[in-house]
Amino acid sequence: MSKSIEQFWYRPKGILRFFLWPLHLLMRLLVQTRFWLFRFNVIKSYRSSLPVIVVGNISVGGTGKTPFVIWLVKNLQQQGFNTVVLSRGYGVTPSTLPLLVTQDTSVSECGDEPKMMMQAGCTIVVDPDRTRAAKWIEQQYPNSVIICDDGLQHYKLQRNFEICLIDGFRGLGNRLLMPFGPLREPKSRLNFCDLIIQNSGVADSIKQDSEINQYGTQDSLSMMTIHPISLVNLVSHEEIVLEKNKPFPFEKVTAICGIGNPMKFHHTLTELGAEPKLFGFPDHHKFVADDLTQLGPKPIVMTEKDAVKCSEFARENWWYLKISASVDDNVFAKIVERLPQINASKS
Repeated sequence: MSKSIEQFWYRPKGILRFFLWPLHLLMRLLVQTRFWLFRFNVIKSYRSSLPVIVVGNISVGGTGKTPFVIWLVKNLQQQGFNTVVLSRGYGVTPSTLPLLVTQDTSVSECGDEPKMMMQAGCTIVVDPDRTRAAKWIEQQYPNSVIICDDGLQHYKLQRNFEICLIDGFRGLGNRLLMPFGPLREPKSRLNFCDLIIQNSGVADSIKQDSEINQYGTQDSLSMMTIHPISLVNLVSHEEIVLEKNKPFPFEKVTAICGIGNPMKFHHTLTELGAEPKLFGFPDHHKFVADDLTQLGPKPIVMTEKDAVKCSEFARENWWYLKISASVDDNVFAKIVERLPQINASKS
């Protein structure tokens, strides 16, 4: 996404928005028509025999879906649930579909986020055809819970529980649908989600969007924060634990990231006490050695998502920031409470 487009999407309302409003209304009609055609089963969709939890968003860019999915998987596993994450695999064409991601699967075949989630302990299957993948999971992993990563708009696979994540820093931007704004669906779509979770980035930087609070019910609104845990070296795997009120291990660093919201990463490093010089790349950028080797001698700090693509040509002063999600206590309780009801409705 070009910087000028992003600035327009997220800047205060201006005169251009007034002229784009009729086109936005046309896009809204098309998007909502598609939604209701699936909703009333005019366009057929597949109902899996397994519980399906969808984690997604109504806007483009990073909203924290990957750390949230990892958090959800770990918590479900601790309660004895078997889980399989289903991802489309952004920008890749696997040789086999569905593709079960393993330690031997290359990032170029499965994508950066699936590889990262696999390394975090998730069982993950990649397939752009979610219906085909769900049928495969039913055969290979019966008695599991399917978690669809970034599947909110993929209506061909029915879902039992919807979770929508919102970027707490950027909110919903100018409230216009793509390509005139950052929204994939109108904000009224939030009324149909079981949970709306606002990701406010790093702890102590919470900023709530009052407009988001108008949607859903008070019971469906929750918060999530991201906690930096440590710096991990890409070569030696040395881990430096980050402690509050202690100086950042490196005063000046080169920060690189290929994520949906690069400034969020810059803000996180600044909050930790670093002085980062940021080099932003497109989301899901396929890094090569030349992208980084020309950036100078200072330590390079990147996201874990980018690290899985840089490990093969990493140098000794390259580190990634390890993070974890902290979610309101009531979120997991609401999800687990619904799972027996979902299973009962399928029997």
